[in-house]
Amino acid sequence: MDGLGPLGPRGFDPTNWQAMSKRHHSRKTARETFGH
Repeated sequence: MDGLGPLGPRGFDPTNWQAMSKRHHSRKTARETFGH
């Protein structure tokens, strides 16, 4: 997990999204990620 979301090398890894959710209030981030 790199925690970088769609910008990181593992941006499409669900475990990475989980890490982001724990670090950030990532509803907006998740919406942007899935919107691509």
